[in-house]
Amino acid sequence: MNRRLQNLIRITIAGGMSSVVLGCFAPSSANIKLRKELQAQQVEIDQLKREHAADAAGRRALATTGPSSTAALSPELAAALFTTHGIRLGRLTGQDDKGLVIHLIPTDDAGDDLKAAGSITVEAFDLAAEGKRVSAWQFDAAQARSLWNGSGLRYEYVVPCPWTEKPASGQITLKVTFTDALTGRVFDTQQVVAIKS
Repeated sequence: MNRRLQNLIRITIAGGMSSVVLGCFAPSSANIKLRKELQAQQVEIDQLKREHAADAAGRRALATTGPSSTAALSPELAAALFTTHGIRLGRLTGQDDKGLVIHLIPTDDAGDDLKAAGSITVEAFDLAAEGKRVSAWQFDAAQARSLWNGSGLRYEYVVPCPWTEKPASGQITLKVTFTDALTGRVFDTQQVVAIKS
């Protein structure tokens, strides 16, 4: 076999190998399209969850206040305003030296942080002790107003909850309830928090 033919074979093999290797690392257009579709579906699911939570909270508000009460807005007016559609707990929620510190963030219909007036109830349950409620704290709208922190990068209620009875187990389940003062809608969320001895 002459030298020229050998070089041509080497170049062909090297080119074939590099295309195989590059093919392994380059995402296919089908994968890219699938990822975009999944991302769009997740955005839609998140939006539907927020709408469902707001609708359910509105029904609860109407059931407790009645349709003629001024405490509850009409669905049309509530839809036109920036109102609370959900709540979430900030990543700094947890234990400090005196008890718990809750970082509560009201959110609007797009899932964005929202400054909203309302009352806050925090309950701590020890599920290892047959779901026993360890402590509970309540803050009316005026008390909650003093707990708002909108400075720096924080936009949340910072709610101190000193222990009335420290749980025996290493974790508790928090149930945080926020009653929106404008719409009368009630939102709640839960989170497990590790307790250091």
